[in-house]
Amino acid sequence: MAPDHRSRNCSRLSNAAILFILSILFPLLFAILAAMEITGRVFKHSGEYGDFAWMIEQPEYADALFIFNDNEEQFLAYRSDPISNVNFALAVDD
Repeated sequence: MAPDHRSRNCSRLSNAAILFILSILFPLLFAILAAMEITGRVFKHSGEYGDFAWMIEQPEYADALFIFNDNEEQFLAYRSDPISNVNFALAVDD
């Protein structure tokens, strides 16, 4: 019985289709990334630039993607003793 080459041809067609799609998507992805501005923000005071909760409510950031990174260890330390941990944060910040 002769080997069936149809499955191999379909595989080649699929690979060609995937390569074609990727050749279109990669330049678009790079164009999107090149148009993006990535900036870091440090919280200093409530209700101003750097305050995540305040910034997401402002209309000028309506098209922004916010990625929030929290330090759980510092958060738990603050929750256990807010006064001394705030003073430490202010001392380190100066």
